[in-house]
Amino acid sequence: MNAIAVRVIADDQDTRDDTVARLQRCPRLRVVTDDADAVLVVTDEVSVFTLRAVRAATDRGCAPRPGVVVMCNRIQRQELLHAARLGLVSVLSRSIDDLDRLWDALVQAANRPATAPEESRPAKLSTREIQVLRLLADGHDTSAIAVRLRYSERTVKYIIHDVVTRERLRNRAHAVAFALRQGVL
Repeated sequence: MNAIAVRVIADDQDTRDDTVARLQRCPRLRVVTDDADAVLVVTDEVSVFTLRAVRAATDRGCAPRPGVVVMCNRIQRQELLHAARLGLVSVLSRSIDDLDRLWDALVQAANRPATAPEESRPAKLSTREIQVLRLLADGHDTSAIAVRLRYSERTVKYIIHDVVTRERLRNRAHAVAFALRQGVL
C-alpha cells in the first residue's frame, strides 16, 4: 500500500512541527504541503479561522475534497456543521497519544469516496434517532439526553450504538457529522 499523503494544519509552528515529527514515525504516512489524500487539523478550539484554512487546504476546484481529521479540545456545533461540509471524517481528542488510532482516522479520511455514501442517499434515521443526535450535537451527555427525552440511559446508548453500527460510523462525533451532512440536524 502506498503511503498516505497528509497535510497538517496547526495553530502554530511548534504544534505543526511536533505533529509532523510524530507522523513521520509512521512509514505509512507522508507529510505534504499541497495535494493531500487527507488533511489533519490540530487545534485547541476549532474556529472560523481554522475552517478557512481547511477550506483553502481542501479546495481542489472540481476534484473531490480530501477527508479531514480534526484533533482538538473543543468544537462548537456550528463549526462541526461547517467542518462536515468540508469533508470531516473524524474528530479526535487532542490528548490522544495513540498513533494507531490517528492512523485509522487518516486512512478513513484518505479512502473517503469521492461522493460519500451518506451524501448520495437520504438518511434513514427515525424521529427518535434524530432527537438523540440533535441533543448529542448540542453537547448533552447520555444521562442528560435520557432525562430530556424520558428514556433510560441504556436506551439512549442503544440508539446511538444502532446508528453508529448501521451507518458504519466511527463514534458519536462521526454520527453527529453524518446527521449534519444529511441535513437532519
